Amino acid sequence: MGTPSGTAVNDGPHVCGFGLQAPRVVFPRIHREFLDPGEIWRRCLERTERHLASGQNLASARDQAAVDRNLAGILVRPARIRAEGFGSRAVSCTGTCYPRDG
Repeated sequence: MGTPSGTAVNDGPHVCGFGLQAPRVVFPRIHREFLDPGEIWRRCLERTERHLASGQNLASARDQAAVDRNLAGILVRPARIRAEGFGSRAVSCTGTCYPRDG
């Protein structure tokens, strides 16, 4: 949540008028999928190799036991995004991102 737009007005509140400007806020609706330990390790190796190849070597090395012990794998896919308070009037925008699998 952020501060209201500098040009925002709230001259038509839907429910109550408190004399306040609508803050800027984004509401994501997500679908999540928990990854199994083998998939977490595969993705961790893939990204570690990519980072090391590009010179990003400051992160500590992790073996599979450390990954299993310390990391959780959650694949997050945005389904819908609702943004409010980014225009100059009391307007909201909702959009669909990806179709839901299954």
